[in-house]
Amino acid sequence: VAHSPEDRSDAATNIARGLVRIATMAEERLTAPGWIVRRGNGAVLLSASVDDDSGPSADDLADYGFAAGAAASALIGSRDFATRRELLDELRRVPKPPGAEPLPDSHLADLAADLCEAAAVNSRLELYRVGLDPVHALRLARRAFVTNETFSPAAMQSKITARFPAAAPLPTRPELDGAIKQAGVELVWNDAEAVYANPQHEAAGSSTSVASL
Repeated sequence: VAHSPEDRSDAATNIARGLVRIATMAEERLTAPGWIVRRGNGAVLLSASVDDDSGPSADDLADYGFAAGAAASALIGSRDFATRRELLDELRRVPKPPGAEPLPDSHLADLAADLCEAAAVNSRLELYRVGLDPVHALRLARRAFVTNETFSPAAMQSKITARFPAAAPLPTRPELDGAIKQAGVELVWNDAEAVYANPQHEAAGSSTSVASL
């Protein structure tokens, strides 16, 4: 049976989750487990301390993780989007456990988002609300459409998904036309070619063609 890369990725993720679940259940039965398990905010956090006494305890690390998640929740509670700098500034204010090394930016952002049910973080380390409104997503991503390229509705969706994977899907046409206009994205529907295009670029291309004749 042939499987797409997406299918293989999903299968590998499900297998990994199953193995972690089995290992966690076995570990919890031990009198001296190698790690602790904390559950909350729709997530399961595994935390382990270092072998010597110089570093933070597993409990302290778990507390730190959930405190980072709470900071992300507070940040996204009053808005739908936070920049990388806003997110990291907020997370760096969370006190680290004694003896803990600072986490890299990407690890800290991912940890906080994983422990915040309402928010997700993208590859730019921008924090945004899960199910981000299509108009807001288009407005935030509008620079991606400042080009002489044309976009099918599917290509528009791909652009938004690449920036905000957990955002709400874009509406279909003709509702998408209104969302694009409301977001201030300078694209109009070309019915003949069934694509969105920037009218300024189309006009410039027409002028160049006429001048070259």
